[in-house]
Amino acid sequence: MDNTPYDENFYRAQKDGSYRSAELTIPVLFNYIPKPKTVVDVGCGLGTWLSVFKQHGAEVAGVDGSYVQKDMLYIDKEEFFEADLENESITNGGQRFDLAVSLEVAEHLSAKRAPTFIHDLTALSDMVFFSAAVPLQGGTNHINEQWQSYWAKFFADENYVCLDCIRPQIWGENEIKVEYKQNILLYVKESALSNYPRLLEFYLARRHDKQHLDMIHPDNWLGVVHYMHELMRKQQGLQ
Repeated sequence: MDNTPYDENFYRAQKDGSYRSAELTIPVLFNYIPKPKTVVDVGCGLGTWLSVFKQHGAEVAGVDGSYVQKDMLYIDKEEFFEADLENESITNGGQRFDLAVSLEVAEHLSAKRAPTFIHDLTALSDMVFFSAAVPLQGGTNHINEQWQSYWAKFFADENYVCLDCIRPQIWGENEIKVEYKQNILLYVKESALSNYPRLLEFYLARRHDKQHLDMIHPDNWLGVVHYMHELMRKQQGLQ
């Protein structure tokens, strides 16, 4: 644990923005689905998103590594379960949840793990709320940054359809962290769509349209450009 990049400073840097993002984003999700009674978050960190689902009445379970700072959790310690996300299956013995969540986690795992990680998420629920970092997004220990379409293909292999219904609703919300505005997508088992009338309506209206999943938010783009500009200035100063 001493060598982990996910130390106390890592969590302190992201917890407040993550919690506020959850407060603003989750009600948008509820415009499309009933409030879930059970939610599991794989790679939950401190459980910021789960704490908001819990406020809306859900029973929650958070899964993440032993490195998570337990005294900083936003959920009860009994609701947190340790797992090595890179090397362990997280299918939980067949238990199913109304909703599985995994936000800005998959990029921390190897490319070899990618397809089995998505398989594990789909084994947990008919509905997966998912985001992962795009190329050049940057972050601590990002070892597999990929476009959104990369992950969509793995979900498609599990017969889950991609519904880009949340991003348009939160794209301009300044208080939501840019990575969520840019990357967050909803995946639903195709055979279960009829259980969610609003999602089914959304899907049927767009199923023949070409999905433009691979997007960069202007705030992210400006951040990358600023970083590259500053890097070039420093390099020129050393010459």
